[in-house]
Amino acid sequence: MGTLKDLMDLATSEDGIYPMPTIMASTLQMVCKLNDPDYTWPSSDEHSLFQLVKLIEDALYLDAPIALKHIQCAIASRLKGKRAPRTLRADRRGW
Repeated sequence: MGTLKDLMDLATSEDGIYPMPTIMASTLQMVCKLNDPDYTWPSSDEHSLFQLVKLIEDALYLDAPIALKHIQCAIASRLKGKRAPRTLRADRRGW
């Protein structure tokens, strides 16, 4: 998919309007929050592992490196000491 910057560099615009994939407003708000260096991940995290993976994709697309770091840390803490298949099975039940 590339990044938003890549899309703008490569795409032709019509009156300054660029086509882009849809990003939900709530996802955009979360990525913006996470891109703040002073943001701390809430201890009562409500995001499923699959939602966190989607946030990673959106953070990469929006070129938000600080958000990416926060999300990667959240995933790492979820997987700490667990085998991935077991974690994914448990997470799917709550999806």
